[in-house]
Amino acid sequence: MADEPFILFKDDTALREVIDKLCVEAGFEPKVAFEGLEERTVADLVGAGLGVALIPFIPDVNESKISVIRVRNLQCSRRIYMVWKAEGYMSPAVTSFKNFIIKNL
Repeated sequence: MADEPFILFKDDTALREVIDKLCVEAGFEPKVAFEGLEERTVADLVGAGLGVALIPFIPDVNESKISVIRVRNLQCSRRIYMVWKAEGYMSPAVTSFKNFIIKNL
């Protein structure tokens, strides 16, 4: 992938930092062709033939225009946070979801 044009996430996204680090660890700096903010945008730019990308799994990505290759044994991670207003109202559904996340993750 080192010689291919890359579709990357914009600089101020967490995924950009992860992908830049992975490329450096693989021994190259990606040649940036385009940037996007969202996974689907990046996948669509790849589908338009504008480059290659590393993206998180998208359950229903349209594979008629792109080829998806799962990367295995990749040592990377991404933190996702859940936040809520400490003194704010939470509906029963939100409270239930929050409690589920706390209990299971």
